[in-house]
Amino acid sequence: MESFVIAYDQLGIVKQRRGNRMEESSPRNAYETLDKEWVAISASSQRTFERLAEAIGRPELPDDPEFADNPSRVANDTKLDAIIGDWFRQLSLDDAMAVLEQHDVVAGPVYSIRRILEDPHYQARQDIVEVDDPDLGAVRMQNVIPKLSRTPGQVKFAGMRLGAHNHEVYTQRLGLSEEEIERLQADGVI
Repeated sequence: MESFVIAYDQLGIVKQRRGNRMEESSPRNAYETLDKEWVAISASSQRTFERLAEAIGRPELPDDPEFADNPSRVANDTKLDAIIGDWFRQLSLDDAMAVLEQHDVVAGPVYSIRRILEDPHYQARQDIVEVDDPDLGAVRMQNVIPKLSRTPGQVKFAGMRLGAHNHEVYTQRLGLSEEEIERLQADGVI
């Protein structure tokens, strides 16, 4: 929430949505790559922006009055996003990330679920687990997060079939007898 609380508390400012952008810093957005993946960057500090400009082959951008400082970049963020977006559309995610990492730009891939399931880090942390489902067979799903050392939690099943615990609820929670349950079933109540 960054500065939202204090901005509202002290100045009465209610921030409005702007997609991936922020109205007080630029560039800060997600950009689509050649292979239809996405990369999020945050380059609002002057030095980070200068490194980004070098990375995308536009070292002159920080000298342009429209992009010389953060207020100027914010005022011209649509134009700046177009320049940066053009660069991203020419490279695959992996190639873009290699260049950005080489130039120490604050950036990261926006993972699709496919990338999450393929990522070795997620696998090593066991963030995705496989459980057996009576209808679907093996099902991969998210594990318990966060993992706590003394009480790590565990996913035992994907979900029970509808009504799986009805008899238990009727007898133990509601105190119904077998005869009452049979009568309610015959009457179509349950």
